[in-house]
Amino acid sequence: MQIPLFLFGFISLYSIASSSDTIIVFPSSDNQLKLQQKWWWWSSQRHIFTGTNTTGISGSRNDKENPPGKVEILNCTFEKIGNGVINRFTKLSIVGVIVIQAQWFSIELLGLIADQGITVHDIFILDSGNGLIIHEIVGPFIFWNIFCHDNENGGLIIFDTLSGPLVITESTFDNNRIANVFISNSYSVVVLNSWIRNARPKSDDTYGDGFVAMKNKEPIELHTSNVYDNYRAGVSVWGGRLILIDDRLHGHKFDLNYETYDGIPGDFDGSTGNVCSDYPPGNICAALSSRLAPPSPISPTH
Repeated sequence: MQIPLFLFGFISLYSIASSSDTIIVFPSSDNQLKLQQKWWWWSSQRHIFTGTNTTGISGSRNDKENPPGKVEILNCTFEKIGNGVINRFTKLSIVGVIVIQAQWFSIELLGLIADQGITVHDIFILDSGNGLIIHEIVGPFIFWNIFCHDNENGGLIIFDTLSGPLVITESTFDNNRIANVFISNSYSVVVLNSWIRNARPKSDDTYGDGFVAMKNKEPIELHTSNVYDNYRAGVSVWGGRLILIDDRLHGHKFDLNYETYDGIPGDFDGSTGNVCSDYPPGNICAALSSRLAPPSPISPTH
């Protein structure tokens, strides 16, 4: 059974509506007025959720029910809200969603299981506490047209995936604080055909990397993407392998950084075709670490 999920929100008090295969959490009637819902048209009917300290949509599976149901979140805007979408469903499609000025979590996708009907695309997260958070999912998945801009605790945050590959394509991560893209403790993740630029540091002037891979279970890959003008490193790997293919880098304190983390060395082995335009005439991308002697450079033609 498919349930379109448009007008449910979650505050501090809630009631539960159940069907044969899905449980949805939404406000009790006593709290319904705390969510101010407005309406406007954009291609199709768009639903707007707003309300300080509230959550727009929150739902979870009942673990005892089988098979899992599917939820669709389509054409919704969450503005000046506590949390946008906090998901615990195993099957979810989320399309055409905008989150603006969420205090904490903008969109958190947890526990998705790959299914032919699942689609995640056209997601816009602006000026919020966090960008898009993805964890404990079971792939493979392809998500596209994700836009994260000006968020305080990272743009795209991926951790603890249970299998892969997870592919993020044709997306933009711009002006987010700490890191534009952060991937940790995960299986295969591939980001391609994307823009990663203008990462900002914390208030103490630390961090501010464009693309960070930390202690992952399988190699992480970045393909045919533009990594420009991030505050500290363009791309950094902290333990494990990060493979760069046909990327363009420019405007960082250093383009590539690798470090050993928890005793696991980081490396860029297998990278090829990259151009670092701050280093003419060869435009060679040199990886640096905290060691006194840097490793051999990664040549754009190697």
